[in-house]
Amino acid sequence: MIKIFISHSGHDEQLAKLITDLLIGALEIQEHQIRCSSVPGFKLPAGSHTSTQLRMELQTCTVILGLLTESSLLSYYVSFELGAGWGMDKIVIPIIGPGLTTVQLRPPLSEQHAIKWQDRHDWEQLADDLSSYLRIKKRSIPRYSSIIQQLVNFDPLAGP
Repeated sequence: MIKIFISHSGHDEQLAKLITDLLIGALEIQEHQIRCSSVPGFKLPAGSHTSTQLRMELQTCTVILGLLTESSLLSYYVSFELGAGWGMDKIVIPIIGPGLTTVQLRPPLSEQHAIKWQDRHDWEQLADDLSSYLRIKKRSIPRYSSIIQQLVNFDPLAGP
């Protein structure tokens, strides 16, 4: 069963991959409990009907991470996924990607505390919060500190 659903644009695969790396490094969670449809190892099952599978996983997941970038703000799927999560009273955590600011968000996303991409402490808090929400153990910070450094230093023009 999916516990964490990462809503994102396919154009942001590199960013989404860094987030999955952090989740696996920071939490005692299995890859099959995370859905991130454009990242190898976290994609939809072969042969599944995309919108049916996504709807089912949104209904059963505990947390939805919304990777917000200029691309994802234009994506119908991201809008539907985050709206569905909001409507089902899921824990929806916006992540403000590189090059975006909270000023560019509109309600209801702008009303939620967001993770800011370049803030190391926000990533550490995300690991703590997910551990609490999912009732799973968090690993020690030295185990995933280098992943946080990659996230914070990500240059959209150069990649990770």
